[in-house]
Amino acid sequence: MSTDDDAGSRRPRDASSHYSSDLDITLVNDLRELARVGAAIDDLCRREQVPHRIGYAVNLSIEEILTCMISQGASEGDETRRIELALYLDEDQIEVLLASEGPPLADVELPQATLRSSAPQHLLDKARLEQLGLFLVHQVMDEVAFEHRQDCNVVVMAKRLS
Repeated sequence: MSTDDDAGSRRPRDASSHYSSDLDITLVNDLRELARVGAAIDDLCRREQVPHRIGYAVNLSIEEILTCMISQGASEGDETRRIELALYLDEDQIEVLLASEGPPLADVELPQATLRSSAPQHLLDKARLEQLGLFLVHQVMDEVAFEHRQDCNVVVMAKRLS
């Protein structure tokens, strides 16, 4: 979990928050849903005049996390799994909440050797590519937290607008 202890920073809302979101989407466990989500996020960012680089980072991070959640559900043969996405926008940041049922998603910290271009090709298997995607999420978002509560994965992320 990445947190910033500065007095001016806030933690992203958690699932128990009572705020209404600027975007709420329920997805089925299908990778084709990524296009619908991406378009909705792009529309929101355009409408609210979110800088392109911020919208891109948020969209990329959501796509990476959703891909992990959907792939996990598909590997378990659970095509009926639902994934909830909520996006909150205020004057300081965009906050994202993703939730899905299932076993815990693994948050990762990759050894630096894996990130070098000289890493052996066998390290770049599907699991390693998923880990690289999660590593990328940590690089482009300001806050990322993974939790597993009562058989539910909850991923909360935040990106400052400045």
